[in-house]
Amino acid sequence: MIDLDKLAELEDLWRGSAPGVTGARCLNVRHQARDCRICVEACPVEAISIPNRASGGAEAIVLDQAACARCGLCLNVCPTGVFVQPEPPESRLGQVVARSPGQVIELACPRKEAPDLSQVPGASVVQTPRCLGALAVPALLELTTAGLSLWLNDSMCHSCPIGKAHGIIQRNVASANRWLEVMGGAPAIRSYLTNAEELADTPTSRPVIHQDHSVMSRRDFFRSLTGRKEPAAAGAIAPSGAGRSDEPAPSPSPGTHAEGGVGQRPPHFIPAQRQHLARALRRLGSDPEACVPTADLPIADVRITDACSACGLCARFCPSEAITFLSDGAYYVLHFSAALCLGEECSLCSIGCPTDAVRFGQEVTADELLSTQPRAARAGRLAPCPQCGALTHAPNEGDEPAEVPLCYVCQAQAQRSSLLPSVPTG
Repeated sequence: MIDLDKLAELEDLWRGSAPGVTGARCLNVRHQARDCRICVEACPVEAISIPNRASGGAEAIVLDQAACARCGLCLNVCPTGVFVQPEPPESRLGQVVARSPGQVIELACPRKEAPDLSQVPGASVVQTPRCLGALAVPALLELTTAGLSLWLNDSMCHSCPIGKAHGIIQRNVASANRWLEVMGGAPAIRSYLTNAEELADTPTSRPVIHQDHSVMSRRDFFRSLTGRKEPAAAGAIAPSGAGRSDEPAPSPSPGTHAEGGVGQRPPHFIPAQRQHLARALRRLGSDPEACVPTADLPIADVRITDACSACGLCARFCPSEAITFLSDGAYYVLHFSAALCLGEECSLCSIGCPTDAVRFGQEVTADELLSTQPRAARAGRLAPCPQCGALTHAPNEGDEPAEVPLCYVCQAQAQRSSLLPSVPTG
C-alpha cells in the first residue's frame, strides 16, 4: 500500500507535470490481439489503466491525473510514445552535465538530502529533476558519448514510496551498458547498489552542479539551502510562459486520430525515444561490419518468407514504417529498415500477418542499424486472385507451379469451409 502522504511529498519535490496521452499510438489500438500492458505494469502508483474496448470504451489508455506521481517512468517504457511531455524536465540535463569539471558524474534524485556528499571517487554531483527512472536509455547513452562515466545513486530507492521504480532504473542501466558493449565500447554506467564495491567507505564533499549550470562549493551549497526558505527564492519555479508549466499536456479527444477501424489506416510515426536512440547510436559509432544481437534490445531483423501473399498488412500495422509496401499493380516490394524497427516488443508485423510469413533474425549489422536506407525484404509479381480478383503474390513467369494462388482472404475462407461438418442432403 502506497503511503499517500509520502507520495504527496514526492510530487512537491519533483519537477514536471503529468504527461499527456496520445491513445492512437497504443499497440493495442493498432491490433487488439497485441494486449500490451507495459505501461500498466510499470506505473508504480497504478494510475494507468486500459479500458475494455470490446465493451464500448472510446479511449485506449486512461491516465488518472490525480493519482499520477509525475515520476516520468511511462514516458520511456512505452515503445510507441503514447505518453508525451513537450518539454520534459530532463531535457536540459545534458547541458548541465557538460559543465562538470571532471569526467565522473553522480546522478541523484531530489530525495538525496545532502547532494554534496558522495561516495563516488572524483565525482561531481547532479540532482535530476525527478525519479532516476525517468532517465531513458537514449538519455543515458547521450551522456556517455562525451566520455563521461555515470553513477546513478539508487541508494534511496529502498525507502522510496515508489520503490517499484528501482527495477526500471536497473533495467535502463543494463540496457544502456549493453548498447555500449555491442557498439564496440565499454560499460560506463554504474549504480550504488549494483557496484557498491567500487564506492568509497566514507562520503566526501563533492562539487554540486545545479540546473542553472553553476558549480557550487559546499559553502555556497548550504547558502543556497538557506536561501530556498526565503519567499523570494520561490522564483525557482519559472512564471507562466518562461519554459515551464505545471499544467498537464492535453490528451487528444477520442476520435481525433484514426484508430485502426474498418476502412481507416492507423497513423504511422517514429516515437521520440526511438529518434533519440538513433542519434545516440550514431554518436557512438561502430564497425559497419559488426553484428548487433537483437536479444534484450529494442531492435529486430525482420525476414519475410515465401509464405508472403503480398497483402501489405505487415506494413499497415507497423507503427514506425520500419516496413513499407510499394506496388505499381504489377509488381511489389516490401522494404525493411532496422533503424526504425521497435523490436520484438512490438511484433505487430508478425501478429498481423495472415500467412505467418514474418520471421525475426538474431542479429543485424551495425551498418544496417545506423543506415537511413531500407533493404528489400521481399519482392515479386502481382496477379488477380482466381476467386475474388484481389491482387496477390504470383509466381514469376516460368516458375513452377505457374498457377496464381488464392489471396489470403480466400485461402482462409476455403480453410474454414473445409473444417465445417458436411450437411446430408435428401
